[in-house]
Amino acid sequence: MIVKNRIGSFEDAPKTMCITQAKLFLYFITNQMWGTSVDFERQRMTPHEGKYYDIYTCTNPHTGERKDFYFDITAFYGKGGVLLNSGFLDLPTHNHPFPISEILGEKDTEHLLSVARLIDSKTGSNKITNYIESLTITFKQYASNIISQYIALPDWENRSILVTPLRSNEGNMPILHSFQFYRLFIMHQIDHILFCYNREQTETPPRADYYQPVIGNDCMSFEPLPDFSFVNDFLNYTFWTHMPDAFLNDYEKHAFMSSAFYGIAKGLFTQNELIDGIKRAVLQDDVRSMMVSSITGL
Repeated sequence: MIVKNRIGSFEDAPKTMCITQAKLFLYFITNQMWGTSVDFERQRMTPHEGKYYDIYTCTNPHTGERKDFYFDITAFYGKGGVLLNSGFLDLPTHNHPFPISEILGEKDTEHLLSVARLIDSKTGSNKITNYIESLTITFKQYASNIISQYIALPDWENRSILVTPLRSNEGNMPILHSFQFYRLFIMHQIDHILFCYNREQTETPPRADYYQPVIGNDCMSFEPLPDFSFVNDFLNYTFWTHMPDAFLNDYEKHAFMSSAFYGIAKGLFTQNELIDGIKRAVLQDDVRSMMVSSITGL
């Protein structure tokens, strides 16, 4: 995605996954145009040809001229509810370990702990509960497209999940996944932690230096879905980071169901949208059948 000086129309509006992205765009583009960042006002949300747009107005500090900037918010409009402190959550401080409750919230954290206690009750230990209680989320400065399209990876030694809140960083312009989105992949890795599963058996080895997994070889065989949609991006990033037969494995199947249910419960997509996306991705027959049946049972 290129930041253009002419984003004053529906046709040129950048696609965004969160309001924070629009603010970053405005900061960068006003610096490009006028040599300084300026204050801006959100004017209105405007539907246009089946999509939704936010329009912001800024004032040229040199001429006093007011200029409108358009942003395509279709991806997240009406999804996931209103978030407090969304700017911090969308672009958190990097290399700082946050307690999971600070990122996922007290309610979701307590639910995870209740699952951990149930698992521990079957073994008579507190191993999993203690691990979840001490688990942190650490955000990295690099973007997903730098490290094999990964969004979340476990750091077992430091009891942390490493998260890339950026999908890419083009021309020093960070493109965000959004908090609404990246937490789906945190939940996927937490599911592996709960069941003590070694993800290396079924997930694509992360490689740096902008390495992109070779579809059907490194990762699953699929046709990438159009991006900047919660459901499409959820499936794309899931398929990029898993080996071809990964979801024939019961642990990966359970982790996928956990993250998918989380997305449905949070209002990011519906069960039917997810099933439709799986079918459109042109997976191998046995994998598609398994994934559809697992979602149908949610």
